Amino acid sequence: MNDSLGKISIIVGVRDSASPGESLIVFGRYADNELRKKGYSLKSNRQEISKAGTNYLFTEYFMKDSANKDVKLYNLFGHTPSSHHFVEFGLFHDGPRDDLAKIIFNLIVTSVYIENERFFNPYLN
Repeated sequence: MNDSLGKISIIVGVRDSASPGESLIVFGRYADNELRKKGYSLKSNRQEISKAGTNYLFTEYFMKDSANKDVKLYNLFGHTPSSHHFVEFGLFHDGPRDDLAKIIFNLIVTSVYIENERFFNPYLN
């Protein structure tokens, strides 16, 4: 999508198999390394989130591309509550309205169901 918000790219990945015991931090480091390989310099703000016994890793990336242009990436991944699927959401954004891009990201993440199971429910403790 490319409009007055700037360029927004939304990436969603769903895998049936991922080791539930594998540390989410390992996946986070893998994401960092892949971004660097693609030529981005980055700083990140990472936090682990736990909702109703399910763990997620959210990272907000502040990046510069190879042309030194500022871009932002929101990335959230983890298993569905049943651990049957591993899900990753990413939203790249290079426009002036970061507040709206973050709202779009949150709406998408909280609206996705996989096989009748809500991936991320912000209302659960």
